[in-house]
Amino acid sequence: MSEAEAITACENMCRDFGFLLSDWLKSFAQNPIWALVLGGIISLLIWRSQIKLSERIQFNREKRELYASFVNHVEVAHLAARTKSHLGVNDVPEIMMLLGLQKQINLIAERDTAISASQVVGRVGAIHARVEGERESYRETLQECEDIMRKELARSESLFGVKEQRSKGR
Repeated sequence: MSEAEAITACENMCRDFGFLLSDWLKSFAQNPIWALVLGGIISLLIWRSQIKLSERIQFNREKRELYASFVNHVEVAHLAARTKSHLGVNDVPEIMMLLGLQKQINLIAERDTAISASQVVGRVGAIHARVEGERESYRETLQECEDIMRKELARSESLFGVKEQRSKGR
């Protein structure tokens, strides 16, 4: 077959079934209602995908704020655990607040992040109980937890290929 005789599959379809497409397209194009219906359907599909994307961005924003609150409160609870070791764990509000944040993380986070946050709370509790060697392992566990949280947020933000614009202050 020479180069002049070679045709694509699309050209072949148009040549064989062109009469069907041309009649159908002519009738479709003559009625403007179909253009409105098609435009409306496309608009609804775009609107729905934007709503889903907006919900996902909002969820990621809330997750990021919860993780930041948890990490910031760990230091407060750590200090309280060291200074208020004469009280029971349930009597130290800073530790109870950290436990509440950890339970919220358990509800929305991926499995690895939830486990890591639980380990951090366990280390703070061990410091409160004055277990030897926990201060060093607490720092390592907290760093691992922060790394896991960052990775989870990066994965969830890149899920749709769109990253939320953050202010430079954060």
